[in-house]
Amino acid sequence: MATYSVQQLDKAILLTMTDFMNPDAIVKMIKENQSLLENADAWIIDVRVNYGGSDGSYFPFLPFIMPEEGVDLAAGDEQMHFNCTLQMRNGN
Repeated sequence: MATYSVQQLDKAILLTMTDFMNPDAIVKMIKENQSLLENADAWIIDVRVNYGGSDGSYFPFLPFIMPEEGVDLAAGDEQMHFNCTLQMRNGN
């Protein structure tokens, strides 16, 4: 079963999504939590379980995380942090 959830964590918001297959559910999640998303100091996006889906499903997040004019990817003062986990199966 797919999970699309928003949880308040002190000053941060935890977004958990197990797939990007249902853009309508993602838009609904955003609309229902718009105030929390707009006022959070930070977002933590958990996609560790990722059953795939459509690139278009993440477009509703762009107004929250990208300026309308876009960004200069060559700018040296921008930082992005990733925390990734790896799960090994069958000893491989």
